[in-house]
Amino acid sequence: MRIETKDQIVITGMAKNGGAFGLVLPDLEESCYIGQRILEQSGAKLLDKCDAVLTNNRHPHNHTIPYVAAYVRVIEAEPEAAPEPTPEPTPEPEVDVYELALGHIREAESYVLTHEMSELLEIPSRKMGAMLEKMFMQNKIVRAQVQASAGQGKASFSMWADSPEKFR
Repeated sequence: MRIETKDQIVITGMAKNGGAFGLVLPDLEESCYIGQRILEQSGAKLLDKCDAVLTNNRHPHNHTIPYVAAYVRVIEAEPEAAPEPTPEPTPEPEVDVYELALGHIREAESYVLTHEMSELLEIPSRKMGAMLEKMFMQNKIVRAQVQASAGQGKASFSMWADSPEKFR
């Protein structure tokens, strides 16, 4: 019968009450309990190798955990894990500007003008015009061009809609 011995242990688990559990070296077959106060005083952490003074555990726990630590001193600390790199913030999913523009055109009660769409989506007017032209060429929207005079070659402005009925 063991009353008090000096052994080496490895901390293998943490208890909810602030204590810990360990296995006696070298066989790792016998377990021990380390109380919260002794664990805090030693500074031992999970997987640390320690010198320990062990005493017999009292009944009824002595069948599953035969020893209780009366003293613990860390002799080999588990290396600190490298801090996990901070994950880069997930970029906002890219919004398909074409779908966004098409949605606004469909929701409009009538036609929309290029400069209105440009202001609404905060896109430069020339780029917005090119985008609307591309959607027109893909037959996604319709266009009506307004010319100020009969001899004018280029339209003064364009109106856009999802169907010709919105121009009436």
